[in-house]
Amino acid sequence: MKFFQNLCIIAALLLAPISKAVTSFEGVVSRVEQTGTYLKVSGLGKEYLVYTRNTHVMNDLRALEAGDYLSAKGLFNYNNSQVEITAIEFVGLKKLLGLWRTGKWEIFDFKNFSNLDLYQPARTRTLNTVELRNLRYTVAPLNGPTWSIYIVDSNSVDVGSLNVTGNSIQIQLFDPDTGAVARTINLTPFKW
Repeated sequence: MKFFQNLCIIAALLLAPISKAVTSFEGVVSRVEQTGTYLKVSGLGKEYLVYTRNTHVMNDLRALEAGDYLSAKGLFNYNNSQVEITAIEFVGLKKLLGLWRTGKWEIFDFKNFSNLDLYQPARTRTLNTVELRNLRYTVAPLNGPTWSIYIVDSNSVDVGSLNVTGNSIQIQLFDPDTGAVARTINLTPFKW
């Protein structure tokens, strides 16, 4: 009986499919070609061809450009220099970086893929007075060309949608109680 139990355990181990572990990783999109999207993975210093079997993830990958940042989960095939992405956690859009302004001269300075400085004209009679807010933000997939954006400071969290097209950005911030659009922010490039 003991021999049969051991034989069953050995058979189960030999016949069980070898599974790979899903890991979190991050990197910068190094190039986008007809053959696919390539990612330079942080910490590995190597370029990997990314692919997915998930149509939603595929659409999000297609929206990325060279220089964009990607944090995702996936399975590495080190021998073929490929990674299968199972989920995108968040992204950094290169075209978002830099100075942008509203029609009311609020200045949004997207410093990097997570820090944003917001300069708002002060509501005083003094000329040339502005208030500075240091914010953190995160961009994540939503639907098609629209991304979700989370903007955080020490007092609040704003959740909204983000559309970046050509020379304009539109951010719609949602009311946390109703989910309705509470504020729409239209940005154009800041030019001196």
